Amino acid sequence: ILDQCLAFFFDEELTEEKVLDIAGAVDRSIFFALADGLRQKQIQTLLELVDEVVTLGREIPTFTAQLVEHFRSLLIAATVEEGAFLLDVSGEQFAALKTQAETFSPEELTYYIRRFSALLSELKYSQSPRVLLEVELITLCAPSESTDSSSILARLSMLERQIQTGVVVQAAPAQAKKPSKPKKERPKALP
Repeated sequence: ILDQCLAFFFDEELTEEKVLDIAGAVDRSIFFALADGLRQKQIQTLLELVDEVVTLGREIPTFTAQLVEHFRSLLIAATVEEGAFLLDVSGEQFAALKTQAETFSPEELTYYIRRFSALLSELKYSQSPRVLLEVELITLCAPSESTDSSSILARLSMLERQIQTGVVVQAAPAQAKKPSKPKKERPKALP
């Protein structure tokens, strides 16, 4: 990577952005924003972030692998007291991970890791990886559709956290029945 950076940016100051561009990686802030968007179920924000990644010319499978790694980092930050040595990150980066990890439960993080890992294997053979990533993000914003045990555990954990933090959780309103129209009497058939 250093050789490529020297070739492309000869006699220029080498910045983190330039290295990320050569390596095909994205700035870590996108992963933090995406995790926040997932937690808050903001579909539009998530799709805008995917568009930004595509506009930067990044490969969706590589981005998804880095996203799995971000959720792994969050899980380690949430469960290991001094986990910075496991992640090979600076103290400042670990503090940011720890702060974001506090907004998720370990069950939610594990659920996201499993879902994005499964998506990663699907992306290898896909003709339209962007569509698969967008569909997965939209699906994760509506987890009530999924009935597998890890999804239910993640939703339960999310509801417990919301109740502990004082967020009012309301059940979906029951759908009102439409008033039925009175049946019209048909005229009697003529003989």
